[in-house]
Amino acid sequence: MITAGRPDDLTLANWDLGGSVSAWSYRHADQLFWTQPLTPGLPSIEDDHGPRTAIPDTLGDQLSSGLVSAITIRAGGRTVFRWPDEPTGRHLLMSVSKIFASVAIGLLADRGDLEYDRSVRDYLPELGVQWQPCQVRHVLDMTSGVECAEVGDPGAYLDPDHPFYRFEASLGWRPAVVATSPYDLVRSYRRSGVPGTRYAYTSVNTFLLAWMIERVTGLDYPRALQTLIWEELALGQDAAICVSSSGTAVAHGGLMMTVDDLARFGTLFIPSTPQPAHSLIIPDSYLTMLREPRNELVADTVRWPEGAHPAGQWNLIHADGDLFKSGFGGQGLYVSPANEVVIAFTGIPDSQGHTNRLASSCRSVAQAIGRQDDSF
Repeated sequence: MITAGRPDDLTLANWDLGGSVSAWSYRHADQLFWTQPLTPGLPSIEDDHGPRTAIPDTLGDQLSSGLVSAITIRAGGRTVFRWPDEPTGRHLLMSVSKIFASVAIGLLADRGDLEYDRSVRDYLPELGVQWQPCQVRHVLDMTSGVECAEVGDPGAYLDPDHPFYRFEASLGWRPAVVATSPYDLVRSYRRSGVPGTRYAYTSVNTFLLAWMIERVTGLDYPRALQTLIWEELALGQDAAICVSSSGTAVAHGGLMMTVDDLARFGTLFIPSTPQPAHSLIIPDSYLTMLREPRNELVADTVRWPEGAHPAGQWNLIHADGDLFKSGFGGQGLYVSPANEVVIAFTGIPDSQGHTNRLASSCRSVAQAIGRQDDSF
């Protein structure tokens, strides 16, 4: 497929690694891959007040770095800051996509259609017997022990023989050496260790969640997201999710949304202030699951801030209830219920793979806004 503006050197091997190819592909993933639409069931309500025009002091350097595509900050039920000033188009969310699978699981669990403490084999019996001790909550928390390393293993993205590379190739995100069904491939991966004890970030867990959602609902993953979530959202534009040529969703990273709509989605976690007119309610049972202590967790490659832990595909759940999810290349969603603040941002890595550092600023920015500190 030939598209105007598409870089001549863009390939399935380099499209997400940075520079000019990523500057195009992150904004035009729907022209690079097959996609399925996600249409909000409710109209968005425009903010009563326009966004601030001044750049927050603590964000100025990042916004001038060239590594940020867009950022929207909502507080007290309205947009208080947007950069650039005008709304931007859809952008690939990468791993921020994972929390939508998490929320869908939470909705199904709250309805009684599945249980966090049940074995994943109760829903996917075709998985091997080594999966019997693994519960749904372990897959949510990336503590399943699936033998498919990703973060911290360079070969995951570069070596065609690596299990994770082959996983993404089966979804059409990498050049395929051998045509393989992602379901067959994931079913072939082994699981080891004691579930729920060792945190190892790998997107295969998100695929397993999407597979369980499909099995429980009887719908393919895009239609399940449409039915469970998008029908109940008030957003400004349609979203889209990347799928393989055979229609299998890239649940772990393929969602495209505007940053404004990502921020609107984040308001679901702040029920105390006026928000867009969503009819979806995040279940208390889901929030309770996220906030339960994970004191037994250990990890080889990360150290969490004091009092914080990963849970339910989110990178961090803080002791005060703040939630954060990052995405490859500089994407992020930070929600602070206590401060009534949502921060949504997107980015593009440079040719050296450097990304923005907004993730490290979100907590202090949310706290400053919560204190009504104009210097935030």
